Amino acid sequence: MGSKLTHLAPNGTASIVIASGVVEGGRVIIDKTKTVKKYVDVYFCNNDIAFSTSWGMGTNTRNMTLTVNSVTTRVELPLSGKSSELFSQGKGWQDTGVFGVLLDGWIDGENKVVVGNAYGDQGLVTYGADLVGLGVYW
Repeated sequence: MGSKLTHLAPNGTASIVIASGVVEGGRVIIDKTKTVKKYVDVYFCNNDIAFSTSWGMGTNTRNMTLTVNSVTTRVELPLSGKSSELFSQGKGWQDTGVFGVLLDGWIDGENKVVVGNAYGDQGLVTYGADLVGLGVYW
C-alpha cells in the first residue's frame, strides 16, 4: 500500500521533477524556450463534509495549487469519499477521486512540479485535499 500527501497547510508544499523531451531520429531534442499546456489527472482524497460551508456558501471543496516551472494553477477539489465518514475503516479518506486539469508551463527538459495550498488560509477550509498522485498526458 502506498502513501499520500496529507494535511497540506497553506505554507506547505511538496515537489517533484518530471523530465520530458521530444524524440527525433533516436535522439532526445530539448527546447527549453517553448512552454506548452499538458492535461493532468489529479488523484486526490477529500471527505471533508463541511456542513458549515456547504449549506451557507454552497461548497464542499478543498483547495490545491499546482505549479509547473513557476506557472501556478489553483483548483477546488470536490468530495471524493464514497465510504461512510462515520463507520468505514478510513472514514472515507481512502476513497480516491480524479480531477482533470490543463496545466501550463511545461517545457522539454526538467519540469519542477510543486503541489501546495497557496492562500489556503484565506479560503473556507484551511487544509488542502490529500494528494494521491498525478497522471500527466504527453
